[in-house]
Amino acid sequence: MECLIPEQLQASIDELIQKSITVISQSETFGRLDDGEIKVMES
Repeated sequence: MECLIPEQLQASIDELIQKSITVISQSETFGRLDDGEIKVMES
């Protein structure tokens, strides 16, 4: 049985990934700006 991802679902996944990348980038920038108080958590 093949596992096919519908285009709409794929688009939603891509959008989620983009949002995650954006949030992570903002968090890292924020962490560097406020290095003394805020540390970016590393997983």
